[in-house]
Amino acid sequence: MAEGNQQLPAGERNMPSRSKVTCLSSEPHEDAINDHLVHFMGCLELCDREDFFKETNSIWEAEIAHQQKLGKSVEEAKSLVDAKRATWFDNCDSEQRRISVLRDLLLKDQEEAHLITDIIQSGKKWRIGDKYTEGIAKVKDWSNSEEKELSTERGCCQRGCS
Repeated sequence: MAEGNQQLPAGERNMPSRSKVTCLSSEPHEDAINDHLVHFMGCLELCDREDFFKETNSIWEAEIAHQQKLGKSVEEAKSLVDAKRATWFDNCDSEQRRISVLRDLLLKDQEEAHLITDIIQSGKKWRIGDKYTEGIAKVKDWSNSEEKELSTERGCCQRGCS
């Protein structure tokens, strides 16, 4: 069992962990995913979310290797990881649908619609502000720098999405 996984729910304990940094940290945390929903919604850039669930993503390849180190056969390891990936996908998809439903309901409520429109307007103002423009450029530079070590290819910053 990977160090630091003892406190995790049973389904999460077998994810390999080579990093003490975890989700929502400003530092890369490789495959140290304590909560897959938090990781999906908070750590992955929007344009990287689809690739997260692909069988060839390094997270899943590392998990298969980890399961094999725990004594599972290739077939058993792949089956376990496929099931975990499918469960995580379903959980993340359900959460996105739940958020969408809540957002739509709030927008339809005349007394509460301002909550969503205020957030949208605030985000627009923030994105055109100097602090965001300068900050996102610094983050992208840092993200692409050789100083930063990542176990997976970010790719997103090179594609130019934000």
